[in-house]
Amino acid sequence: MRTVVAPSRLHFGLIRRSPDAAGVNYGGCGVMLSSPRTIVRAEPADDWSATGPNAERALEFAKRACALPHRLIVEECPPVHAGFGSGTSLALAVGRAVAPGRTVDDIALSLGRGQRSGVGLHGFRLGGFVADGGKRAGELPGLIERIDVPSEWRFAVLLPDEATPWHGSREREAFSNDAVQPDDERRSERLNELMVGELVPALHAADFDRFSRALTDYNRTSGELFAAEQGGPYAGGEVARLLAELQSFGVLGIGQSSWGPGVFAAFRCTAEAEEMLKRFDAVRSWLAAASNEGAIERVD
Repeated sequence: MRTVVAPSRLHFGLIRRSPDAAGVNYGGCGVMLSSPRTIVRAEPADDWSATGPNAERALEFAKRACALPHRLIVEECPPVHAGFGSGTSLALAVGRAVAPGRTVDDIALSLGRGQRSGVGLHGFRLGGFVADGGKRAGELPGLIERIDVPSEWRFAVLLPDEATPWHGSREREAFSNDAVQPDDERRSERLNELMVGELVPALHAADFDRFSRALTDYNRTSGELFAAEQGGPYAGGEVARLLAELQSFGVLGIGQSSWGPGVFAAFRCTAEAEEMLKRFDAVRSWLAAASNEGAIERVD
């Protein structure tokens, strides 16, 4: 039986801009997390079957990735539609489990992943902090930078009980609005400056304060690009309330992952993060280190 263990991801925000002369648009950055994980096990069988969380979706991915029947067991999977890249993680893990001879990029193209963001795709392969520079139609997003995150840093994740509609057809509808607003180009330039000129050098220098301040600025600015769809820079009142509360307690690095409702906060170490989370005991939460390695594959 072949097992694939993959990290989840926090997406710090997309850069949405008008396509350039080469047709490149979007871009963005994020970090891979040690928890929650996707764990998929697969072995050849006489008939297709799947058990575990999101089994039906896993089976769909498997049939598209491989012609030979397999028995699938999904042991773990991140919360869906919450900002942790569960769809990409599951698709790539399933694809590698049933078709190890295919590359990750080949699987991603065949299963429709990486249509806008390359964070989950490149992070699946490489782990760590990932910055992608956008994509051309029919291609996968290009990788700008991949950096290890200091092992002592922690990300507190808070998951409010607030559903987000931004997935599936609603997400496609949001991205179909290519009209660039008057301030969008300025925001996109600012996002590029923050990603390449602040987040990347801060990580190389392990400068936590610089990283955290840039992270908060980057995340909010990215959210402003999608304010028309979200009703503001963040997706929902509870998300905005949690972020405001974290900021009032002096947390420097905060944000909404992707379309939310997952909220994150960066901390220097476990002790600082645990002390802060005591203030949010009514909200589902957990701590995670960055995952500086990509998916792990083994044959049991």
